[in-house]
Amino acid sequence: MVSSSIMANNGHSPLSLCSLQGTALTGVPALCAGWQVKSITGEECASLCNRLANAQPDTRLQLFKDLSGSKFFSCEQGRDIMELMPDPFDKVEVAASLHTRLLDHHAFQHITGALNSAELTANL
Repeated sequence: MVSSSIMANNGHSPLSLCSLQGTALTGVPALCAGWQVKSITGEECASLCNRLANAQPDTRLQLFKDLSGSKFFSCEQGRDIMELMPDPFDKVEVAASLHTRLLDHHAFQHITGALNSAELTANL
Protein backbone atom coordinates (compact mmCIF):
# COMPACT_ATOMS: atom_id res chain seq x y z
CA MET A 1 0.00 0.00 0.00
CA VAL A 2 1.29 3.49 -0.92
CA SER A 3 1.12 6.06 1.84
CA SER A 4 -0.96 9.19 1.32
CA SER A 5 2.09 11.42 1.87
CA ILE A 6 3.87 9.75 -1.05
CA MET A 7 0.81 10.09 -3.27
CA ALA A 8 0.45 13.76 -2.28
CA ASN A 9 4.01 14.31 -3.52
CA ASN A 10 3.40 12.86 -6.97
CA GLY A 11 4.83 9.50 -6.07
CA HIS A 12 8.02 10.83 -4.49
CA SER A 13 8.81 10.09 -0.89
CA PRO A 14 9.29 13.10 1.37
CA LEU A 15 12.96 12.14 1.69
CA SER A 16 13.52 12.18 -2.07
CA LEU A 17 11.75 15.55 -2.33
CA CYS A 18 14.10 16.98 0.27
CA SER A 19 17.03 15.64 -1.72
CA LEU A 20 15.66 17.21 -4.91
CA GLN A 21 15.05 20.52 -3.17
CA GLY A 22 18.56 20.45 -1.73
CA THR A 23 19.96 19.89 -5.21
CA ALA A 24 17.95 22.76 -6.61
CA LEU A 25 19.07 25.11 -3.87
CA THR A 26 22.72 24.21 -4.18
CA GLY A 27 22.45 24.67 -7.95
CA VAL A 28 21.50 28.36 -7.62
CA PRO A 29 24.99 29.59 -6.63
CA ALA A 30 26.44 27.53 -9.45
CA LEU A 31 24.02 29.14 -11.87
CA CYS A 32 24.87 32.61 -10.59
CA ALA A 33 28.58 31.81 -10.81
CA GLY A 34 28.03 30.88 -14.46
CA TRP A 35 26.45 34.28 -15.06
CA GLN A 36 29.44 36.00 -13.47
CA VAL A 37 31.79 34.09 -15.75
CA LYS A 38 29.76 35.19 -18.77
CA SER A 39 29.22 38.77 -17.62
CA ILE A 40 31.27 41.41 -19.36
CA THR A 41 33.58 43.40 -17.13
CA GLY A 42 33.72 47.17 -17.15
CA GLU A 43 37.08 47.05 -18.92
CA GLU A 44 35.78 44.63 -21.56
CA CYS A 45 32.74 46.83 -22.14
CA ALA A 46 34.91 49.94 -22.46
CA SER A 47 37.07 48.12 -25.01
CA LEU A 48 33.97 46.98 -26.92
CA CYS A 49 32.57 50.54 -26.91
CA ASN A 50 35.92 51.89 -28.11
CA ARG A 51 35.97 49.43 -31.00
CA LEU A 52 32.39 50.30 -31.90
CA ALA A 53 33.09 54.05 -31.75
CA ASN A 54 36.05 53.64 -34.11
CA ALA A 55 34.18 51.42 -36.58
CA GLN A 56 32.29 52.66 -39.61
CA PRO A 57 28.75 53.55 -38.48
CA ASP A 58 27.10 51.09 -40.87
CA THR A 59 29.19 48.19 -39.50
CA ARG A 60 28.65 48.78 -35.78
CA LEU A 61 25.59 46.57 -35.32
CA GLN A 62 27.23 43.54 -36.89
CA LEU A 63 30.46 44.23 -35.02
CA PHE A 64 28.51 44.34 -31.76
CA LYS A 65 26.87 41.00 -32.56
CA ASP A 66 30.22 39.46 -33.47
CA LEU A 67 32.05 40.72 -30.38
CA SER A 68 29.39 40.36 -27.70
CA GLY A 69 28.90 36.61 -28.15
CA SER A 70 26.97 35.16 -25.24
CA LYS A 71 28.18 37.67 -22.66
CA PHE A 72 25.80 39.14 -20.08
CA PHE A 73 25.57 42.92 -19.66
CA SER A 74 24.22 45.41 -17.17
CA CYS A 75 21.50 47.73 -18.44
CA GLU A 76 23.89 50.66 -18.08
CA GLN A 77 26.45 48.90 -20.29
CA GLY A 78 23.70 48.13 -22.78
CA ARG A 79 22.71 51.79 -22.87
CA ASP A 80 26.32 52.80 -23.52
CA ILE A 81 26.46 50.41 -26.47
CA MET A 82 23.09 51.52 -27.82
CA GLU A 83 24.18 55.16 -27.79
CA LEU A 84 26.97 54.26 -30.22
CA MET A 85 24.50 53.00 -32.81
CA PRO A 86 23.85 55.64 -35.48
CA ASP A 87 20.51 54.26 -36.64
CA PRO A 88 17.50 54.16 -34.28
CA PHE A 89 16.52 50.73 -35.54
CA ASP A 90 20.03 49.46 -34.77
CA LYS A 91 19.45 50.65 -31.20
CA VAL A 92 16.25 48.60 -31.05
CA GLU A 93 18.14 45.60 -32.47
CA VAL A 94 20.82 45.92 -29.77
CA ALA A 95 18.17 46.24 -27.05
CA ALA A 96 16.36 43.14 -28.32
CA SER A 97 19.64 41.23 -28.56
CA LEU A 98 20.57 42.14 -25.00
CA HIS A 99 17.18 41.53 -23.41
CA THR A 100 17.84 37.88 -22.54
CA ARG A 101 21.39 38.68 -21.48
CA LEU A 102 20.77 41.46 -18.98
CA LEU A 103 21.93 40.99 -15.41
CA ASP A 104 19.69 43.65 -13.95
CA HIS A 105 16.27 43.62 -15.60
CA HIS A 106 14.98 45.87 -12.80
CA ALA A 107 17.01 48.69 -14.43
CA PHE A 108 15.53 48.24 -17.91
CA GLN A 109 14.64 51.94 -18.00
CA HIS A 110 18.30 52.57 -18.93
CA ILE A 111 17.69 50.58 -22.12
CA THR A 112 14.38 52.18 -22.99
CA GLY A 113 15.74 55.64 -22.13
CA ALA A 114 18.45 55.25 -24.77
CA LEU A 115 15.79 54.89 -27.45
CA ASN A 116 14.63 58.51 -26.99
CA SER A 117 11.31 57.73 -28.61
CA ALA A 118 8.01 56.25 -27.46
CA GLU A 119 7.57 54.77 -30.94
CA LEU A 120 10.94 52.98 -30.79
CA THR A 121 10.23 51.79 -27.23
CA ALA A 122 6.93 50.34 -28.48
CA ASN A 123 8.85 48.49 -31.22
CA LEU A 124 11.04 46.91 -28.58
